[in-house]
Order: sequence, then structure tokens, then C-alpha cells
Amino acid sequence: MSERGELRAGQGGGAGYGPRPGASDGLRFGLRFGLLGAPVLYDATGEPRPVRSAKGRALLAALLLDPDRAVPLDALKDALWGDSPPASARASLQNHVTRLRRLLDDPERLHAVPPGYRLRVREGELDVRVFEHRVARARAAHAERDWTRVVDSVADALALWRGRPLSGLPDPLADHSLVPRLEEARLLALEWRYDAELELGTGLAALAPEVAALVAEHPLRETFHRQLMLVLHRTGRQAEALAAHRELRRKLVEELGVEPGAAVRDAHQEVLRGRRESAGGSRGAGPSRGRAEGRRSGDRSGGRPADWLGDRPGDRPAGRLGDRPADRSGDRSGDRSGDESVDLVRRSAHRNIGYAHLTLGEPAAALAHFEESLRGHGEYEDWHGEAQARLGLVRALRGLTRVQDATRECAALLDRAERRGDARMTGLARHQRGLLLRAEGRDEEAYEQWRSALAVLDGTDSDVTDELRTLLTAD
Repeated sequence: MSERGELRAGQGGGAGYGPRPGASDGLRFGLRFGLLGAPVLYDATGEPRPVRSAKGRALLAALLLDPDRAVPLDALKDALWGDSPPASARASLQNHVTRLRRLLDDPERLHAVPPGYRLRVREGELDVRVFEHRVARARAAHAERDWTRVVDSVADALALWRGRPLSGLPDPLADHSLVPRLEEARLLALEWRYDAELELGTGLAALAPEVAALVAEHPLRETFHRQLMLVLHRTGRQAEALAAHRELRRKLVEELGVEPGAAVRDAHQEVLRGRRESAGGSRGAGPSRGRAEGRRSGDRSGGRPADWLGDRPGDRPAGRLGDRPADRSGDRSGDRSGDESVDLVRRSAHRNIGYAHLTLGEPAAALAHFEESLRGHGEYEDWHGEAQARLGLVRALRGLTRVQDATRECAALLDRAERRGDARMTGLARHQRGLLLRAEGRDEEAYEQWRSALAVLDGTDSDVTDELRTLLTAD
């Protein structure tokens, strides 16, 4: 099979935000290598060409993590085989290097340099470096309150984003320290963009679903909550803005023992007053407030990208910042329906985000959201939502090749679906069970599961039934 990657790469600038027309295309033509998503090679027209071979992708990523530097042979072996390299690892590595050279625009880019191999990467050819420079430009524009330039700069940066950096790679590459730094840079860029949109005051109604999804994905990140409150308020949805504040405060107090920060309190006051603040008041987050928020959340702003793309702030702390408040369950005994509604919305949001990550080919990110969606199930009855989340969980585990875990979860889902008489979910679970059996080389048992699934689903889920027919008729 040819080593030329002809698969189509996922597109998009993250959070539904693409490039400005004509703003990035010319610069993009200079790109040759991409790590903002699965590792890819860019052709002369700026189109990403994924590397088909899994070992080829791992080799390319290992070389690009130290661009223009000699990467030792042992490090490359670790990237391709982990702790269990074959006896022929050195010869096999040379073969993979030869195949990668054939994919490069210039085979002489990759050459042996003691103690390993060096991949020549010029300025502007690696998407990570270009992304960092564009984010730094957006940060400078935000500090200067040049809101139009903020929007344009963030669009240029996010136009390079194809998905989770280093996705589709084995450990330890997939968990490289670069990944959380880049993800944090993307979130900061989005925060600056939303500040700018709020200041410019245009297109706010279309912004609400986007910010709401980020709030669900990052429930303790105060900046997104503040921005959602202001977007809702300034589009005439004051009650929803107050509900967003109430939910954030409850979560912070109950989970961390802290109150919302000053910027959120200012936004809350604006909503309560029912009008937008004047330019000199507590409207938006100006540079000084942005810096204060950054210090509180761990941001380390500085002149160079490396200074502020540091350890990932905003992650959920491992412990609590303070003791939990005294139990107030007695005070909330009459709010059961409200609690249930909030939980249903939260679980639904995580479930939807999980399936979005599956669509983008990001099973690790999807897994975290399905697990969060399933947290607390059983307290309230929601079989449909739970079943969808458990089905997504199985798919995510299968995508991560955690076959044993996926098989266990799939068996539990299938058992519950059958006991409940849910024929559709039974069919969907049998479809996944068949895929897992095939991964174990148990083809006959897989065909049996697929035939049962097709009998139940025929005439309903066309995408699944089409796949089942293909599976059953394949050689």
C-alpha cells in the first residue's frame, strides 16, 4: 500500500470559528508540517495530507517535537514502540525513515545526524510555531484593547487548529507536555475573542451556544461563565444570565469552597442593573482586569509565547481549596426538581460534546465527557440519556483500543437494554459488540451479533444499517 497519505484531514478553527477570508491562506501555503491535530504534512497548496502509517505518524511527531535538532535513536524507538521495541528496532526504524522521506517535499530535509535523525524545519513551516506567534499577536491586541485586531488575530490562529494536538498517537506522545499548553493557548485566545465580540457588540446572539458549550466543557473556568452571562444579558435573556451565575456560584462554593471572582461579580451587577455598563465602568474585561484574572487562575503573561504558554491553568485542582460549606441539604429539600433539571442539562451537554469529539476522531477527549455525563446517573431516572452516554463510552473506549474495558461496558449496556425491552439500543449495542469481537479475531461471533443488530435496526438507523450490511458482505 502506498505511504502517501490521501485521507482527508479534519478542518476547522475550533469552536466553530474559521479564518478571515484571504487572511491566512497565503501564510498557510508556507506550512509544511502540522501537529495541531493528528500529525500531517502540508502540500504546496496548503492542504494537509495525513500520514497513513501509524508508525510514520509517530516518527514524524517525535521529529517535530524537536524540530531542527538531532533526535536520538533511543527517543525515536520509544516513540514508535514504547518500552517493548522489537529486536529489529534499529533496522525497522531505518525503514520508517526511508518511507517518511518519500512523503516529504524535499527528502533531504530528513537526514542522519549523530546520535539520531534531524528534520529540517524552516521558519513558518510548523503549524505549532505559527499558531503561537498568532496567539501572541492576539494577546498584544487584547492588551491594547484593539478589539477588531483581536478578532482577526484569533481567527488567524484558530484557522490552523484541526483538533487536539498530537491526536491519534500512542502514549507517551499523546500525553506530551506540549498538548495542555497548546490547548490552554486556544482557550485563552477564545476568551480574548469573546471579550472583543462583547466590546464590539455585534453577532452576540449567535455567540451564546458556542460559549455555553465551552462553559459545559470547562465548568470551573470563570471567564467563560462571565462571558456567557454578558452575552445572554445583552441579547435580552436576563433570567438565563442570572441562572448561569447562580449555577457557577453553586459549583464554586460546593466543590471548591470559594466565591466567584471580581470579574464575575461585576458582570452579575450589570445583569442585575439591567443595562450595559459605560465604557469606564465594569463593562467587559479590560487589560488590567484580564491580568488580574490571569494571575488568579495561574496565567503567567509575558512577552514571548513560551512565557505564557506555561503549565495549564484552569484545570480542576486535585484537592479542594477549602473545606466544603456546611451541609445545606435541608434548606434545599424543596428544590429537587430544580436540581434534577440542572443535572439533566449538564449531562446532556457533556454527552453532546462527547459525540462531537467522536466525530472529530478524538476518543480520549470524548471519553472524559461521557464519563462526566454518567456521573450521578441513578439519582434521577433518564434511561435514554444514560444509554446514549454509555454507547458513546463504548465507542470511545474502542477508539482507544481499550478492548477489555469496552467489552465490559458494552456487555452491561446490552444487558440493561434487553431487560428494559429497548430494541433499538439493543441493536446498537450488538453492533458495537460485533466490532469488539472482530478486534479479538472472533469473526463468526461478530457476524452473529451484526445479523441480530441488523434484524432489529433495519429500516431505522440508516447509517448503522448500511455499515452492518457492509460488514456482513465483506470478505
